[in-house]
Amino acid sequence: MSDDKEAEAHLSALSQKQIRILRCIKEHGVIVLEKAYPEIGISKPNLGRYLQDFERRGLVETVPTGNDRTKPRQLTNLGKKVLEKLDRSNRILISSLIEAIEASAVKMAKKIVDSKRVRKKSEEEELKEIKELTEIKKALFVLKKKLGLIPEEEAFQ
Repeated sequence: MSDDKEAEAHLSALSQKQIRILRCIKEHGVIVLEKAYPEIGISKPNLGRYLQDFERRGLVETVPTGNDRTKPRQLTNLGKKVLEKLDRSNRILISSLIEAIEASAVKMAKKIVDSKRVRKKSEEEELKEIKELTEIKKALFVLKKKLGLIPEEEAFQ
């Protein structure tokens, strides 16, 4: 089985809790059960079971230290690949959501313009609607920038 297909198979079988554990390992590089369970927010025995399962599935490995009691664990290349695949699919999903929100904002702007033609709005009403749309646009820009969906040269404009 190719690395991509294997990563996809593992990814589809992971719960949100398991993904959170893998992300914690990625963030810290190496975790030790004794120190990690309070941060992750699950019991020590459950985290131990998850780590054993991850090790059995080839997602994490024990880092040799000479001290068998602590058993520090790190992601394997397959574990890293699973998280990369998850990040890629999340970026695609988020990008699609942003596009849908932007399209809705454009429709709202058109409705504002059309409704202005039909009935006279006060300047205050118009400014409020324009301000709301501007806030949506700013929030989407910030989100796109954080996700790296905007090229660097555009981010500084």
